[in-house]
Amino acid sequence: MNEVNETWANLVDNGFFTQEKLELVTNINGYNVETLNDCIYARYGFRSLEQLQEG
Repeated sequence: MNEVNETWANLVDNGFFTQEKLELVTNINGYNVETLNDCIYARYGFRSLEQLQEG
């Protein structure tokens, strides 16, 4: 659960997503790293937060 919380905070704090957008998707698909990675891929084409930050 800690990895999910850290990934969420990083995505919101760095302006990649709003909290509301992540809430919507995780309410539908589940609160987990896989869902957050799916959001990253759908919007930016990267498979993970690490790739997004390096890209």
